[in-house]
Amino acid sequence: MNSVVKVVIEIPSISMIDLDILREAFGMLKQESRLAKASLEVRVVMPKMRCRRCGYILTEEDIRAQLNELMRGYGEEYPLHLMPDLAPTPLKCPRCGSHDLEMEEPKIRITEVVIV
Repeated sequence: MNSVVKVVIEIPSISMIDLDILREAFGMLKQESRLAKASLEVRVVMPKMRCRRCGYILTEEDIRAQLNELMRGYGEEYPLHLMPDLAPTPLKCPRCGSHDLEMEEPKIRITEVVIV
C-alpha cells in the first residue's frame, strides 16, 4: 500500500490560524492511517481581492492596512480566523470605497500530496 509522505496546504494570512495547533491536530489525525509518516508543509499566502464595482485588485498593503485596523478593534475576538471567507465584508476598495469585494483566491486548500 502506498503511503503519503508530505501534505502541502495554503492558508490565507487573514485566517490567523495558529499554525502550531494546526500541526498538532495534523499529528493526531494522521496516526494509524496512510498519513502516519507524512509531514505537513503550511504556506501562508496573501489573498487576492477584487472590487466588483470598479475592478481594482487590492494590493497586499491595501488588505493588510485595513485588516490591522480591524484587528485593533477586536483584539482577541478577531472573527476572521474562524471564517476567512468573510474577509471582504469589512474591507473596502481604496479606489472607489465600495464594500462589494470578492476574494478570488486563495482559500484554505490542499495544494500537494506526495505519495510513495
